[in-house]
Amino acid sequence: MQALELLCPVWPAPARVRAGVTTRVGGVSSGPFSSFNLGEHVQDDAENVRTNRQQLADFCAKEMSGRNSQTPHRWRWLEQTHSTKVSEFKSSDPNVEPAVASDAGISCSAGEVCVVLTADCLPILLCDNQGKCVGAIHAGWRGLLDGIIDNTVQAMASKLALASTKDCRNIYAWLGPAIGPTKFVVGNDVKKRACEYFSGSGEFSEYEKGCLEAFAPCPEANFNNAGQREKPALIAPLAAEGRGDTIRYTADLYRMATLALHRCGIQHIYGGGFCTASDAQRFFSYRRDGVTGRMASFIYLDD
Repeated sequence: MQALELLCPVWPAPARVRAGVTTRVGGVSSGPFSSFNLGEHVQDDAENVRTNRQQLADFCAKEMSGRNSQTPHRWRWLEQTHSTKVSEFKSSDPNVEPAVASDAGISCSAGEVCVVLTADCLPILLCDNQGKCVGAIHAGWRGLLDGIIDNTVQAMASKLALASTKDCRNIYAWLGPAIGPTKFVVGNDVKKRACEYFSGSGEFSEYEKGCLEAFAPCPEANFNNAGQREKPALIAPLAAEGRGDTIRYTADLYRMATLALHRCGIQHIYGGGFCTASDAQRFFSYRRDGVTGRMASFIYLDD
């Protein structure tokens, strides 16, 4: 079994906040899942996934938690469906099985590990500046444009008794590894949905302007020759009614997430700058490889 390799957020989180992102380095999986796959739903051997998850849990318990910590860790794995559902995890919850159908988790209880799986979608980790609440978001383009970020920030703000979005400046966000803006090719339907999501009432808003800047024309990746110039898996699915539209764009998922967080009142945003599709050594990428593993982005409160 290889020693695992983690990415740790560089952000001003309080000392009791523990967080990290796995890479594909470590574990026992083989083939396209080599070697530290944490996803149960990707056709990897189930025993290998259990071994990998246990290795991660053991590492966090021994290496990441405080030396005198007595808090048991419960890993809150999710059944992710690109939804906008947010689940809260408490120490009083009776068990952790089966996986909760949700695309974000928050917790104000020590030892409840909020975790999301990704392989191109954007993982977002959240905490407040007092270390009272943490959260993890699975933000693919569908969930992002449907409001998963808004719902998660709202859920955290409610737990922290924040009166308005202005108080959300006390929440920090960290953007983990996702597909980069030069590799994420989408159709006009995705751009249209993004513009609708960021549209304001009345005058042209700064968010609408920022949204338009997140898309750049990509004429060489048209529908007819996409298989020749770019792997088809790199093209986001088009809506059925839009398949005749040959316009393509490169889309900046990081920029759209940043705009969404800013609109929720979050000013302190860190991370970003990764590209899962470009870094095959460190990251799994569904759009690059099709059959592949998943990385885990996690966050929890220590005692």
